[in-house]
Amino acid sequence: MTSKKSELDRITGSATRTADPAVGDLGVRVKALRLAKRWTLEEASARTGLSRSSISKIEREEMSPTFDALQKLARGFQIKLGQLIGESNGGAPTGSRHVIRHNDGKMHAMTHYLLRLLTGELKKSNLNVIELEFKATDFSEFPDWERHDTEDFMYVLAGQVEFHSELYAPVILGVGDSIQYDARMGHAFVRAGNEAAKALWISLPV
Repeated sequence: MTSKKSELDRITGSATRTADPAVGDLGVRVKALRLAKRWTLEEASARTGLSRSSISKIEREEMSPTFDALQKLARGFQIKLGQLIGESNGGAPTGSRHVIRHNDGKMHAMTHYLLRLLTGELKKSNLNVIELEFKATDFSEFPDWERHDTEDFMYVLAGQVEFHSELYAPVILGVGDSIQYDARMGHAFVRAGNEAAKALWISLPV
């Protein structure tokens, strides 16, 4: 019988395949993970909290997932976010270090953001540190609030970012400004102005 690992490697091409930011690679990876676990789309939906149609569209490269959807997929498959988007080798031993150079990694296109994961190698770490570039320019681009089971910290690196939430009035953040918030509260970030906006995003499960 073919092992789950070899089956996953066969579908994705190899266990060490270099990830590309295109949605296609993510779709292939999600389908490979699902098939390796022998889950139907219905079971994957129950495990991740995403609809059957959403998972199917992600697998078929017809939808770019939100960051919230990425987190749900990673939790459902019981893997780290870096493993899901193809930037983790499965975890180095505790006590090691992980150096990220300024040009390391790739930007991954999400629905409202471009993201570059800056963590993922340390096996027991639950810390997510992400470099974000904001694509959305108006709150109306979000069909619903974003929510994560995390406590988040955002530090603006370039441009201006507008933070919307269901409990507070919108606030504009400029370079050097930061915000810490309970991400279980409905929220959304948009670029304010024409200049490209980037931020460092730090997230911990709660």
